[in-house]
Amino acid sequence: MVAAPSINPNIADSLPALRCDRGMAKSGSNGCVYPAAAAIYELDGNFGSDTEEGARHVALAQATGSPGSFKLKAGTRAIADTGSDGSAKNYSGLQRAQLLDVINANRDASCNSSTSIFKTGGAKLPSRTCRATPTPVDCQCDEYPFASTWNGAAYDRMHTSVQLIWGSDNNQSGGGRLNGFYTRERLLDFALNPTGNHGDNDYFWVKVESGVGPIPWPPSTDE
Repeated sequence: MVAAPSINPNIADSLPALRCDRGMAKSGSNGCVYPAAAAIYELDGNFGSDTEEGARHVALAQATGSPGSFKLKAGTRAIADTGSDGSAKNYSGLQRAQLLDVINANRDASCNSSTSIFKTGGAKLPSRTCRATPTPVDCQCDEYPFASTWNGAAYDRMHTSVQLIWGSDNNQSGGGRLNGFYTRERLLDFALNPTGNHGDNDYFWVKVESGVGPIPWPPSTDE
């Protein structure tokens, strides 16, 4: 007879909650996640990467007060320290927005409208590529937090950063790559439900990876 395993009274095991959805994170898809585990969107800020300038803008924005910077909670393996004790406001997570009206409002407030941050002189100095004279036609206005969040310029203008960056980097760091992350992590916007509230949404964080390259890292405030 095999002896039953002994139980250590000093160890408490509990199963984390698992949440599954069908077609909510993305139409026609389904999946399950552990919501307590931090969802981290990683971008490559190394020189020459296809997300270099978008990633460096995120790092600069986070360094100057924008939310979404990831910090592991002490004593855990996958839970974020949200700075809820007031020690680090920029560690608070971002919340995905799926409503088109919210996304468009953020884009208008950050880049597109005549009263936007970009068009009223509130943008940071252009990226190294877009600092050239004349400005390359492929440069685009990039905003962080992303327009597809409830943390964008229409809702938190003070903590939104705007910078002119190379267009392909802008499209790579946001766009399809970001939407793929939303789907993999099953990030939901409960405001899609008429009885829901975006305050119940999952949080996610953005982490910029970088090595030592020709451009100093971290970037200076005008990078």
